[in-house]
Amino acid sequence: MNVLNEYFDKIYVITSYFHKPRIKYINELFNKENIKFDFHYAVHPEFLDGSIIESYLDYLKSNNQIDTLPTSKYRISAAISHLQVLRQFQYSNYNNVLVFEDDVSFESDYQTKLSSFMDNIPVNWDILNLGRNYTYTDDQVEKYGEFVNIPNNLYGAHAYAFSKNKIEEFCEYMERPHQLPWGPDPHYVKMYKSGYKCYCPSEFIIGALSTHFKDSNFRKTEERFESFIS
Repeated sequence: MNVLNEYFDKIYVITSYFHKPRIKYINELFNKENIKFDFHYAVHPEFLDGSIIESYLDYLKSNNQIDTLPTSKYRISAAISHLQVLRQFQYSNYNNVLVFEDDVSFESDYQTKLSSFMDNIPVNWDILNLGRNYTYTDDQVEKYGEFVNIPNNLYGAHAYAFSKNKIEEFCEYMERPHQLPWGPDPHYVKMYKSGYKCYCPSEFIIGALSTHFKDSNFRKTEERFESFIS
């Protein structure tokens, strides 16, 4: 059994039915790594009404703010997908859930590093950010232990885990007006700053293959996916 299935009760990979190359990639990768998982298929962005974006832009204008992302139906679809997975977990019998996006990649020694991390975090954790950890800067994390850091301002939603502790509160926050257009990432950053028990590995374990990850420290690979939201 893969170590991911030993530590996490349920594993989801968020994708969409029109992401055929990504679905093929995930099936091959997870079968090779002997990871038990289920896909969660996102709503197609074109099924979303354009008034969602119009309402959000009006909200920003009324508050003298600008759209820095920029907002798109793809970004909103991504946020909805993450929310759906977390709500499903909330009402399940699982104690925790691990969520991947469909461009996730693993370091060759990720299972050993993950064990070192999981064995050294408090048992009452709320959120774990397992991805993008090659892009650390000193002001983004706080040292917790040899294998563990505490995130302060660490973006990335392609590999994270939730326990049941704060799941209802977090989902209700995401469902507030004008939250979905941000996409999933900024909401996790807010939780890091809101007193949640959040932890991330001190070593790089899990990366992503989308082309918007330009950081030179990311694992070199010939396989890349076009980003749909940035």
